[in-house]
Formats: sequence, C-alpha cells, structure tokens
Amino acid sequence: MTKKDYGEFVIYAIIDPTSNRVFYVGRTNNLEYRIKRHFKEAELFDPDNLNDEKYMKLLGLNRWDNTERHPNVEKAKWIKLIFGAGLEPVVKVLDSWYAESLSDANRLEEAWIAHMKMMGEPLTNKVTSRRMQVWWYGENSPRWKPGMARTPLEFIEMLKNGSVKKKSENNTHQKRLNRYKKRYNKAVKRKSK
Repeated sequence: MTKKDYGEFVIYAIIDPTSNRVFYVGRTNNLEYRIKRHFKEAELFDPDNLNDEKYMKLLGLNRWDNTERHPNVEKAKWIKLIFGAGLEPVVKVLDSWYAESLSDANRLEEAWIAHMKMMGEPLTNKVTSRRMQVWWYGENSPRWKPGMARTPLEFIEMLKNGSVKKKSENNTHQKRLNRYKKRYNKAVKRKSK
C-alpha cells in the first residue's frame, strides 16, 4: 500500500431491529472495532457531560476537535434505547471497495448516505453541507448532462468502475500549493528589489 492508498474498507448500516429502519451509515476499514466503538459511545453516553474534558477523553475524543468528532448524540441515544429494550442493533455491510484515497472513500460513504436519505431512512449522520457534495442530478434537472449519474446508486457504480474522475486524480491540492508558491516567489522578488 503506497502512502496515498486508503485501502480496503466497508460501508455499513446500523439498523433498529424494532422498526428495521437504518439510522446510521458509516465507513471503516475495521468493522468489528468500529461497531464496538459505536456501542461503547452509546453505553457511556451522558448528555450532561459533553463539555467535560475527562468524559470526552473517556470516549476517545478531544473536545477541541471540530464538531464532526464530537459524539453523535442522536445515534448514541438511539443505540442506548435499543440496548435498553434488551435488543442489539443490526449491522449490515452495504458495500466494500478498495479506495486510492480517503476522499474517494468519503465520496462513496456520502453517496450511500444520500441514497438512504432518498429512501426515507431516518439517518442520524452528522455530515456537514460543506463536506457533502452532489455528483448526480435527476434527468429533469437543468444541470444534468449525458454521462452524469442520475441517482446516488448510479454514482456509486460509476465511481467504482472508474467513469467518475476520482478525487485522487484531481490534484486540486497540488494546484493550490503551486499557486501559493508563485505568489510567495513574486512577493520575495518584489521585496528584494
């Protein structure tokens, strides 16, 4: 595995056994460990301690991290309710894939989240609008063009078969770095004159 490769990972759903509704979709390269973490977070969940640094460390989180790293309160409550009823949440693997980068893995996860939302599932995922992007438009949309995916599932297939330009091929980060270097070099030249 090269430095850029993200590796093999799975997209999974956590399902409420009482209603058979999907309430969380996630991505991991170690499913057993990740599910244990979800269950441990729910077991330790206490809404009164969310600002307590010791409590956040107990959950394995840093309270100064961005909001995506804070406990998903709705998910933790839901899991706690299921355990309280003497049941256990159902975990189902939706997809698996070898991704070249973390951003490609995120795109696949986000497409599955969008698909589940379109199916009317009551997801508790905390995906910010800045991170969630749209790569598909319905055929009736004025933005749709031939060759674009019409649904999240179609996008997933296009991403996996290589007909969607992967984030790792975009090189936008490198382009941005090159722009900054040019600006810096111009500023240095101006200062030295």
